[in-house]
Amino acid sequence: ITESAMEKARLLRKVAEQREELENFVDVLVHDLKAPIRSVILMSGMMERSVQEGKQKEIVETCGIVGKAAQRMGQLIEALYQYTQREQRVVFEAVSMEQVVTNSLLNLEHAIQERGAHVTHGELPVVCGNSPQLIQLLQNLVGNGIKYCDAKIPTIYVSATTHEGGIWLFSVSDNGIGIPKEYHRRIFEPFKRACNESKYEGTGLGLATVNRVLKQFAG
Repeated sequence: ITESAMEKARLLRKVAEQREELENFVDVLVHDLKAPIRSVILMSGMMERSVQEGKQKEIVETCGIVGKAAQRMGQLIEALYQYTQREQRVVFEAVSMEQVVTNSLLNLEHAIQERGAHVTHGELPVVCGNSPQLIQLLQNLVGNGIKYCDAKIPTIYVSATTHEGGIWLFSVSDNGIGIPKEYHRRIFEPFKRACNESKYEGTGLGLATVNRVLKQFAG
């Protein structure tokens, strides 16, 4: 009887943990899909205006951008799904970080235009990684730089420097409000936020997602 009770308690704990993980996964999925969805909405509006004005060239170009945004959403969903499979490793391959930045900025097109943000980058290398997850990581970091900024024009710069052993150190710097020192570790936990929640919208999942992606790479 005792063994049965212990086994039942163990199974209940496992179910509770899996339920919490699933809820966190759904939150991350919704959080990271909002940016490309906003871009699709923005581009759809531009396409509608181009149709009304008879600008055929702009219509074709915008259709291509919308299609690529939808493709990136599909890649993001697949990457997030793979990440929840504990026994399944994410496939790593050669990835151009310049292309990763480009795709991240396309996902954030709505936020960039809305705030008039200025996002630039230095020379970036080709690395061994997973493109959808790296896009997800950069999207969150750059998106935070735009969101948590009181300056008139949010300014973000992405750079990379090489170290001994062929190790690359990537940096995303901005002119935002910063993170208090006492929050430097806690800020990477799910739903932990260091800012005024009434002033800055958010779920507290952006940096937690960044942390999970980096742990996946380190593993």
